[in-house]
Amino acid sequence: MKYKRTPESKNLGVFEAWLRHALEVGARRPRSQRRTARRLHEQLKAEGSTGHNARVTEAIRTPCMARATARIMGDSRKQPHAPLK
Repeated sequence: MKYKRTPESKNLGVFEAWLRHALEVGARRPRSQRRTARRLHEQLKAEGSTGHNARVTEAIRTPCMARATARIMGDSRKQPHAPLK
C-alpha cells in the first residue's frame, strides 16, 4: 500500500494569504533582494506557523512554475507557427 499525504496535513492554511502577499511584493524587487523560501519560512515561524520548510517551498513552487511556463509558452500557444515560403 502506497503512502498518501492527507490534504489537511498542510499547515499553511492561515498563513497562505501572507505568503502570497510576500511573493507579490518580492516579485517587484530586484532578483538579488528577493527572499528565499528559507527566509520566508523563518518569518512564518516568527508569525506563529508550525509548518515545515517543505510546505513553504511547495506553496511557492506551484504558482511560480505556472507563471514561468505561461511566460515561456504563452506566445507559442496563442499563435501557431507558420513557416514562410
